[in-house]
Amino acid sequence: MSSSKEDITRATIARLEANEKVQYYKTHCENVEKNKDRADVKKYWNAKKTFDTTKVKDAVKKFISARGGKASKKELDKLRNENKNIPAFEEAEKVMSDLAHEDHVKTHREAEGAKTMMEEVPEVVEYNMAVKSLKDNEEKNKAKKLLPQPKPRERKPDEKLRFSKHPWGWEKEEGYLPMKAPMPSPAPTGDSSKTTRGRSRDRSRDRSEPQTSSKTPASAPEKPKINSGKNRRVSPHTDKERDINKTGVNVVRSKAEAKKWKLP
Repeated sequence: MSSSKEDITRATIARLEANEKVQYYKTHCENVEKNKDRADVKKYWNAKKTFDTTKVKDAVKKFISARGGKASKKELDKLRNENKNIPAFEEAEKVMSDLAHEDHVKTHREAEGAKTMMEEVPEVVEYNMAVKSLKDNEEKNKAKKLLPQPKPRERKPDEKLRFSKHPWGWEKEEGYLPMKAPMPSPAPTGDSSKTTRGRSRDRSRDRSEPQTSSKTPASAPEKPKINSGKNRRVSPHTDKERDINKTGVNVVRSKAEAKKWKLP
């Protein structure tokens, strides 16, 4: 539980402790705690525990029925001898009867009964839940403190650390040099067309000058290239003009048609 939640829980407990019902409940709890360790109170509750345990036995039920009827003393003694629960039941009954009216026993009995009844009141239920939550959190914090705490980290001695034996920047100079592409082998000096410069010059000349031979090379296309040489077509963007007539409609005409009609 965080500190903020703990503060909220403590505030809830303080608010409920001012409630009248919770105050009555706490008074009964105090009376129970104050008298529960007394000898006569312990004796009474031990006898009551025995009484509640034995009275549900079949033999004891038969004895209670016979005792309330017209059974003789001889018949009752026979039942007592046949089952050991009957004498225990009678002894517990006698102790409870003797101690029931003692002051401390009476106070404890009444406080215990009232405490049990008030545990169903909503304000008391909320109060008990808040107290239990706070108590559980305190026990959890104590348990955490008892756990072995992690030791602080210690730096290893220099001889055990893996320091580089080379000066700073050595890897950048020696280990990370960029790879260079191999230089092309030089061509013979006699033929300039074999050199890189000669080949590039020849290629540029071949692209600019058309072939003069009458034979069509094997690599030439069967059909003439569109929009090149004598097959070049007029671009519609440069050969047409746009004008607006009097009605505001765009009219697109060629230069020849515009000249014919003498458009302004």
